[in-house]
Amino acid sequence: MLNKLHVQNFALIEDLKLNLEKGLNIITGETGAGKSILLGALGLLSGKRADISIVRAGTKKCVVEGEFLLGAYGLNLFFNKHDLDIEEVTIIRREISTSGKSRAFVNDSPVNLAILKELGDQIIDVHSQHSNLLLANPQFSFQLLDGFAGQQEKVKSYQKKFSVWIELTQTLKLLEEKQQQEQLNLEFHQFQLNELTTADLKEGEQEVLETDFEVLNNAEDIRENASIVANGILYNKNSVQEVLQNSKVALSKLASFDGSYTELENRLTSGLIELKDIAEEVEQKSRGISSDVQRVNEIDDRLSVLFGLQKKYIVASVEDLITKRDELKQTVDLVVGGDEQLETLKNKIITQEESLIVLAETLTKKRIDASKKLAKEVVGDLKLMGITEAQLQFEISEIELNQFGCDKIDFLFTANKGNQLGSLSKTASGGELSRVMLSLKRLMSSKTALPTIVFDEIDTGVSGEVADQMGDLMKKMGVEMQVLTITHLPQIAAKGNAHYKVYKSHDASTTSSQIKSLSNSERVDELAQMLSGTKVTEASRQNAMELLK
Repeated sequence: MLNKLHVQNFALIEDLKLNLEKGLNIITGETGAGKSILLGALGLLSGKRADISIVRAGTKKCVVEGEFLLGAYGLNLFFNKHDLDIEEVTIIRREISTSGKSRAFVNDSPVNLAILKELGDQIIDVHSQHSNLLLANPQFSFQLLDGFAGQQEKVKSYQKKFSVWIELTQTLKLLEEKQQQEQLNLEFHQFQLNELTTADLKEGEQEVLETDFEVLNNAEDIRENASIVANGILYNKNSVQEVLQNSKVALSKLASFDGSYTELENRLTSGLIELKDIAEEVEQKSRGISSDVQRVNEIDDRLSVLFGLQKKYIVASVEDLITKRDELKQTVDLVVGGDEQLETLKNKIITQEESLIVLAETLTKKRIDASKKLAKEVVGDLKLMGITEAQLQFEISEIELNQFGCDKIDFLFTANKGNQLGSLSKTASGGELSRVMLSLKRLMSSKTALPTIVFDEIDTGVSGEVADQMGDLMKKMGVEMQVLTITHLPQIAAKGNAHYKVYKSHDASTTSSQIKSLSNSERVDELAQMLSGTKVTEASRQNAMELLK
């Protein structure tokens, strides 16, 4: 529920603080006092777009902040998904500056409007007369019946399977299109594949060949330099080995006089061994090298083939040629042997579709059962609200599979006995639509956790006993959830658990919208004024007290 609302520099509001209650909260005030501005502020908290015109004249920034108690509404998944802190009290803040900059925060973490709207859709439901358009929205019809039937989880399970089915169907379509397209190029692709396959490509082959080519092409230089190394270390007169060996003997004698030379002798011995190993390894490697003209020519020919293929296929390495060969094989296989792959995919689609149909039929049955009960409940509410001869029917017809099953739902309605049922959006008046919507919202609130719902003059066009009954329905809703109702009708205003009045205040240069919570005596005065106009009479006060009872 919305616990507190703080609005600064929003349109006519300079600084407004509002503490709201559980149950039914009534908001009244003269036309133009600023009730709609409050709705605009709530809209900002629920992710609606705004422009700089809402910033109060003479100020640089407007701020709207709402304090929500959301612990009972199972929103942990949402907060975890978007890496937001979960607090006992959730603070949502929106800032709009005259520079056009808009910022939003959830528990002091910045969020974008898409995330704020996703959260707002789950915590605030603002219902105005324009919301009656929802009745013509197919998605609303399914949400309504599935919510009343208690099968939201089954619908989610169906929709996951439906997404898989759509994905498989799209994959099949793409494969079929690709197969048809590649059929035209089959001969050319087969030639390319044969050329690359015949080349017997191996990863790393080019690097090995280039190294071998360099070695064989410079065999004489390699042997000559290897000889210099081996002779200089091992074989020449005064070779490194001979010099070091003599030095080792000398160090041995020094060690016999002074033990500190022993470590130096050991280090020299290690160096001598290492140098000897180097010389022998160089000598060994050079022995196998000879000028092999035939092998040089073979390597040169092979490298020419590899470089030629790379140039032809516009790639940079043998590995890229192997990738190209594999891609060509997939393309050719799709055309030559793709029928089997397509058949497998088609069978998967058929199996998935059969499973979807079974699930869809289950959903349909539940919707039919729920629609009868829901229609009966709505008709009962409408009788209480003055539409005594109303008939309402949910016509569920079968269509092709879609994201909600295989159903098409039509709201059929008539307010008059003997008239033929017709589309609700076409046969019902604005007042009748409002009352139908109020009933539906009440019934939905008993099945679904809706933290806060706001009714913006949903009672337009009704009065007297009908208004009284509408107020009773809103009060019933208030048992399940928090309800905010903007109204001009005293019969509805008297039903509230709390009552707030919006009014304008003026000074020499500015006008501001204010709101205050009414005490019991102030509620009597407000209701009396709503009953009799600006001049409050004792009779209207007595009437107001009776309404409050």
